[in-house]
Amino acid sequence: MVGDSRPWKRGWRDGEGNITGESDEASVHRSYVIRRLAIALSTSADTLVFPNNNRGPTEDLNLHLEAINQLDKDEQQTIRHLIEGALLRHQAKKLAG
Repeated sequence: MVGDSRPWKRGWRDGEGNITGESDEASVHRSYVIRRLAIALSTSADTLVFPNNNRGPTEDLNLHLEAINQLDKDEQQTIRHLIEGALLRHQAKKLAG
């Protein structure tokens, strides 16, 4: 079926026009459906896939981030550097031990 009209099948064929595998087709179909739903609902795919509480800062951290927005650019940059340093230190500890 080279002229297959199902969009999730287009582009996933080998040189002879055969679908490369069942799991490939299912994965592409799921991605296609999520993409179409996100467009229809005017939202992101992340919003559809991940629970609301799984992403973003906690409430208390969110309050701090809002307060940082009131600082001048130099102070914001200093805080960015502090956060990046703390995250790098955390990663180094994880890798070391």
